[in-house]
Parts: sequence; structure tokens; C-alpha cells
Amino acid sequence: MSHALVYGGGGALGRAIVGHLRKSNWKVTSVDFTSNNEATNNVVLDMNASAASLETTGRDVEARVAKVLGSESGKLGVVVNAAGGWAGGNLADDALYSNVSLMISQSVNSSVISARLASQHLKECVRETFRSFGTC
Repeated sequence: MSHALVYGGGGALGRAIVGHLRKSNWKVTSVDFTSNNEATNNVVLDMNASAASLETTGRDVEARVAKVLGSESGKLGVVVNAAGGWAGGNLADDALYSNVSLMISQSVNSSVISARLASQHLKECVRETFRSFGTC
């Protein structure tokens, strides 16, 4: 059975991706602020801890994903980043700048962390496919 990691697996898009993968008989690990009942495994992030630096958050997520994957490390068939989205609110809102800062942090940081997780946990043939545009 193939194994996928979906960063943002608790949001609307992430839930749809997790559901589709599960219906296709994939094991799925969801990483988000909320758990996804359809996922095989969940790494639930702490909203307050995620406001920390990229390095602190990234290292925490790496360790928690490695623990969930265990002996399956290096065996993911796909890593999907479905996290982020518009959270800026109304442009006239006094909280606009803090909302946009949080949105940028969540979108960019999740992309960096997802890419890092892919470099650590994708099957070697998948990594080679991306390098050479071949098939796995």
C-alpha cells in the first residue's frame, strides 16, 4: 500500500485530497492544526507553537513526522502541501497587517517544511523521477 503525507490535511482542500487518497487505498498522514478522521495518521500542530520561528516549527514537524512514519521513513509515494490560503480579512480592518503576516507565514513555511519532508521521506525512485523526469 502506498503512503502519502498531506500538509494541511485538515482544511477543505486537504480533506478532499486525503479522502481521495484513502478511497484509492493509500495510507495517509495528515499534518494540520486539526485531525482528519479519514487519515491513517495525524500530526496535530499547536497553533501557538506554530507561531514560532520557521526553524523551530520545521524541526518539530520533522521529528513528529519521523516518529509517525517510523520504519516507513523514506517510503512516501507523495507529499502534498494543501496548507495556506487567504486569511487577510477585510482590507479596511485594523488587523490586516497581522492577519496577512500570519497568512504569509503559514503559506510559505508550510511549503518549505513540506519540501524538506519530501527530501527526507520520499521513496528514492520518486526523488530520482523528479531529478530526471523519468518514471518510478
